Amino acid sequence: MLKIFICDDEPKHLAIIKKQVENYIVMSTFAMEIVCAETNPTPILKYLAEGSGDAGLYFLDLHLNCDINGIELAEAIRKHDPRGFIVFITSDAASFKLTFKYKVEAMDYIVKGDPYIKERLVECLDNAVEKLTAKATTLQDNFVFKISEDVKKFGSNSSLAKDSTVSIDKNKILCFITEPDIKHTVIVYTTDGRKQFAGSLKHVEAKLNGDERFYRCQNNLVVNLDKVAALDPIQCVLTLADNFEVDIAARKVKKLTERINSHMSKA
Repeated sequence: MLKIFICDDEPKHLAIIKKQVENYIVMSTFAMEIVCAETNPTPILKYLAEGSGDAGLYFLDLHLNCDINGIELAEAIRKHDPRGFIVFITSDAASFKLTFKYKVEAMDYIVKGDPYIKERLVECLDNAVEKLTAKATTLQDNFVFKISEDVKKFGSNSSLAKDSTVSIDKNKILCFITEPDIKHTVIVYTTDGRKQFAGSLKHVEAKLNGDERFYRCQNNLVVNLDKVAALDPIQCVLTLADNFEVDIAARKVKKLTERINSHMSKA
């Protein structure tokens, strides 16, 4: 899910940006939503302080009519979302130099009044989506999937089209589970909640491409070994991060124990 934030102290320009982003969302198959579109940065800072875990795209006016400016807002954003995408929008074409001075790593810089501002906004949105759906790298280690036709809600109250693309940081994944009463559907549990998509664990393993952190310990379960907190061999219960517990078949406990120990020795 790509979370989009807009902050511009001029309501007219705020409305232009918001409308263009809304149009993009309607036409896109990537899962995204506008979380904040405000003339004041306070709601954005409050949301980030509470934590969301999803990637953010930020359209920020450089000269905000409040106690902090766009650069300072960007610096605060970086503390919560170091890999977020920041786009500065301002009426002062010369002030772009500030973004280099303060090293906030802006993705783009758009001048208000640019006759091609709508096209520039679309380019920024395209760029963010492309980066999030790109093949995982050391810096961007994501699991990407499309939600199923029958699963149109996940993790929040947002309704998504059946072909919406979702990108999850692998470091947040606890496990993948299939349940017998939900056919052809995989449930992925993360530190941020639960999401669902069409597929099978065989399909998941193929997408993980040999990532040694993930181990299919039984037919219905792939776990992230980095998230293992404890394994009770008597009760046959595996505890992952955030006290998330899953039952393990007794016959699988020994092999899982060996795999956990092996993984821990390599860490």
